Amino acid sequence: MSSVANTGGTAGALPPADSLRDRIRDRIEGGAFPYILLAPALLTLVLVGLVPFGYTVWISLHETSFTTVEGWAGLANFKELVTDGEFWRSMGVTALILAVAVPIQFTVALGFALLLSRGVYASRVLAPALLIPAVIAPTVVAIVWKIMLAPSWGFLTYEFVERFGILSESSIFSTKWSAVAAIILIDVWQWTPFVALALFAGIQALPLSPYRAASVDGASRWATFRYITLPGLYPLLAVLFLIRVIDTFKIFDTVFVLTGGGPQDATQTISIYLYKSVFDFFELGLSAAAAVIIFILFFIFASIAYRLFTRTLKLF
Repeated sequence: MSSVANTGGTAGALPPADSLRDRIRDRIEGGAFPYILLAPALLTLVLVGLVPFGYTVWISLHETSFTTVEGWAGLANFKELVTDGEFWRSMGVTALILAVAVPIQFTVALGFALLLSRGVYASRVLAPALLIPAVIAPTVVAIVWKIMLAPSWGFLTYEFVERFGILSESSIFSTKWSAVAAIILIDVWQWTPFVALALFAGIQALPLSPYRAASVDGASRWATFRYITLPGLYPLLAVLFLIRVIDTFKIFDTVFVLTGGGPQDATQTISIYLYKSVFDFFELGLSAAAAVIIFILFFIFASIAYRLFTRTLKLF
């Protein structure tokens, strides 16, 4: 009788707490709960990103008059834009800034990151200080540099430019080559510290076992950097490169405050071109078409860069 009672009591008992908790967790994880948690972020992404982009594409396919969207235009805006020399000049200026500034930033930043990773003096103070140029508003950066590069009385102009007889009778921003060089210099100054700090964090996150093995094998510093450090930083370098490409194509505040795109459109980046098209000439359809073309070009560029990055990574 006691065994039957015990058997009946065991059969009617509740399952263990751990088993019940596992069942509830499996039901939650296997149901719609994860999608419910992701819904606010996905909804925000759709409202903030996809809806404006879709509206931009829609405007690019219509005729516009001032701020009014009128009849269907098809690809007329794109055809007009492709034959617009000013658009391609603006793209060329942006590409020039990208081609010169970004390699300098990465080269100098990698050197700074390697120095910080070796524990140089006051590295704990230098590392946070590297964020200062990046967190300053671009408009403030432009105003400060405009003061320092002011003709005759600007600090940098007086101490370095006029003292060596360079542009002694004109402003740095009055000639094409010097204005572009100034924009590149300011961009390098503002974003090199940010890239250096990111690379420093990436170096600190690399595993130590490959370095220990290289030390045992007697590898030189250059070999260690080439075959361990650099390949380990490739994912971070790829992400930082794409970020800097995006930022370069969005550069606006600094150029607008310093030169407004001049002289003679020498510093007119694609952002300045779009600004003038919208607010000076009210060409909304043409500007929307330009935005769509820029997106397509950047998508192609990002795809090619990703493929090259993955192939290079496989070599190591």
